[in-house]
Amino acid sequence: MERLRQWDFAESFSGEQMACLIVGIDPLQVGYERARIFPVLNRLESSYIATRRWQQIDAIPFGNSGSPPDPMILSIGMAAHIDTDDDYDWLTLDDSEFENQHFSRKAIAEWLAALGLFSVYSFALPGQDTGGAGGHDKPLTLRERNMLLTIIGVLADAANFDISAPSKTAEAIVSAAALAGIALSRTGVANHLRAVPEAMATRQK
Repeated sequence: MERLRQWDFAESFSGEQMACLIVGIDPLQVGYERARIFPVLNRLESSYIATRRWQQIDAIPFGNSGSPPDPMILSIGMAAHIDTDDDYDWLTLDDSEFENQHFSRKAIAEWLAALGLFSVYSFALPGQDTGGAGGHDKPLTLRERNMLLTIIGVLADAANFDISAPSKTAEAIVSAAALAGIALSRTGVANHLRAVPEAMATRQK
């Protein structure tokens, strides 16, 4: 819609801005139409809270991450802190509350696609990769996650890494990564390793 074209210059959006644009309202002129955005805003907040809760559990040593919420939506702030040494701390701060979040065009487009919902405003700009078919940054499905974890398990076994001792093995992996100039979170690696046996069980014949 032409009256929303000025928003093409924005690189990220708050939850309220996102909800307004989805239903075709200029966020700067929402006024008495605010009630129209509540269903979208509530759905978005629910997805974000479920994603944050799952990331909190995943960041706890010995935490059982289980299945990720579907669909997930990562805010810019959350994406910047995942699998870092302060991921759990950030996820418990006011900074991680929904009202303080901004979302990228890619994250919004993927969330809408996962839900199969229509947006009046197109967050995918012409010529811009928003992680659709062939994209590499969209959230993994449970099937994709299990496959990648299974691959990790097979490679770990081939390298004589003991998956049954995730904390010790994570420390070895982090040390090996550091020698290659790669920084990894020991807690994050350990939590992924703990999910390997369950994932491998889903692929066994």
